Amino acid sequence: MRTKVIVYAVLCVTLLNAATRNDVLVLEASESLKTTTQDIAHKFLLSMRYPYSYKYNDILKKDIDALSNDVQQIATNTNDEKAKGLLMYFATKKAEILQMLNSKKDKKSADEIVMISELFNEGAKSIDKLHAYKFSNEEKMQMLTNTMKTVLNEILKYDLAIKEGNDASTYRNKLKQSIATFDKDMQKISQYPYPEKIMYGALDKLKTSWSVVKNYIEAKKIILPALLSVAGEQMQQQLTALSIYHSKKQ
Repeated sequence: MRTKVIVYAVLCVTLLNAATRNDVLVLEASESLKTTTQDIAHKFLLSMRYPYSYKYNDILKKDIDALSNDVQQIATNTNDEKAKGLLMYFATKKAEILQMLNSKKDKKSADEIVMISELFNEGAKSIDKLHAYKFSNEEKMQMLTNTMKTVLNEILKYDLAIKEGNDASTYRNKLKQSIATFDKDMQKISQYPYPEKIMYGALDKLKTSWSVVKNYIEAKKIILPALLSVAGEQMQQQLTALSIYHSKKQ
């Protein structure tokens, strides 16, 4: 009898660990999907600003592939019917993006790509809730740094949407909210006791870059969107370094 109880307990723990691993994979893919779809909107707007540059079209193709991989990873690791329904919805929106890439780009399409990116974001957040579990402190920090990558892409997206889209007032308000969120998250990671190598490396560079980017955006200074995009890419690299640090500590 005691042996059966032990076997049952081990089986329950094994199944629980397997379920948690699946949740982790879904949440990682979901956050990657959010970051990617915000970048798709940003690069789409950049391709409007620089119609004779093929650079952003190439990046968009890579982002579409990354989006497909994220959706596939979620599909592989979820058994939730609501999540599967959202993945089907994502497929229709991805098809719309592909169609937009091959169509004329104007202020209407600028508004549409922003709206689609936000629908992906909200859908991914719903999937997050379906696969939520109790995070360790290091998992919380890793998720925070990954979320900051998404918010950063939102900031770059809204800043450009103000110039390229029809609804500048709405985009300006959303830009303000995203900046406030990023500032709040910066305070959180600044309070974490990183080793000196990280504190005076990736974290310090991130703070400096953010100060410059935020200053240019809030002061409405004239700066080429392409240069602001490069600064954003550098910040993404620094956030990735912080995320890897927290991943290794788990």
